Order: sequence, then structure tokens, then C-alpha cells
Amino acid sequence: MDAVESAPVMAQRAIEKSYEGIEIEWELKFKGADLVEKNRYHISTTVDIFPWVYFDVNITKYPKLKVLKYNEKLVVSGKIQSVRGHDIRLSGASIKFPLPKEKIASSTPVSIQVPTTLTSQVFHVNTQQAHFGQGHNISSPHTNLSKSWWKKPEVMLPIFIALLSIPWWPTWFSVIW
Repeated sequence: MDAVESAPVMAQRAIEKSYEGIEIEWELKFKGADLVEKNRYHISTTVDIFPWVYFDVNITKYPKLKVLKYNEKLVVSGKIQSVRGHDIRLSGASIKFPLPKEKIASSTPVSIQVPTTLTSQVFHVNTQQAHFGQGHNISSPHTNLSKSWWKKPEVMLPIFIALLSIPWWPTWFSVIW
């Protein structure tokens, strides 16, 4: 998302389109579900605060969604269908539910092999940097946790300008002073 936001406004749509068709596997936070038609739900998730990631699934394939709580983590695989601002739409999504920490600690040890290279056109986001394709490097959709959203000038400056532009501000300010 950083690559899109840092680009000139007129070039952002072309950059958003360049993400389409990339296969992903992300750990996301569950935010909600809306019934689209019988057994098909539109699922809303986020990486952190942004970006929002949306996809449709059949509830009969994932009955655990019925009892999932707000902000519970799930691992989603799929193909990026579209990117628009802070919204990502996936197609062909599948869900894995991570084990709770207490179950992991009590489970029998399991050997896990982590691949050292990524196959072409597969996009994994589990670290601060993500790589895909033939050596291309893009920023992770994860927000920088070392800088809170309210400390960012691009967030606070418009809020400050909006507060100053309120018509009653000069009258209210002159009453105090």
C-alpha cells in the first residue's frame, strides 16, 4: 500500500492494477460477515487498521466463521482481484484457522519446513517486506507499528486543518482569550 500512496495521484490506479492476479497468503483479523445469498457470505478483514481485505466464501465450508469473534486471526489465501485505495478484493479465497496459543504449547512438536525461496507469482506477507515475481520488491500492507497512526502528519494535519476551518472557531477562541 505504501507504493500506491507514495506514487503521484495520476499514477496510483496503474500501480493498483499491477497487484491484480497475484496469489497471496496473509494473516488477517476478522471484522465481520454479511450474507450475500444462501450460505455465501461477504467477509471483511484487515491486516492491521488498514488495508481492508474482502472476499466471499461458502459458510458450509467454513462453519467456524459462525463463532469467530471480532479481531480473531485467520490465514487467508487467494488471488488479488482488485485494489482500490485501502481496499483489497480477493477471489478464490480459502481460510485456515490458526491454533490458539494454549493448544500450540500443549501439542506434540511438529517439524515445519519453511521455504527459502518463493515461487514466481506467489505473494506472502508475513514479514515487514514482501517479495514476488522475478526479484520485484513491494512494501508489505502491514502498517509500521513503530509509528502510531495519530502521530503521522498525513493523518493529523488534515484533522488540524479541519478544526481550524470550523466557522465558530474564531468566536469561540476570542471568548477564551
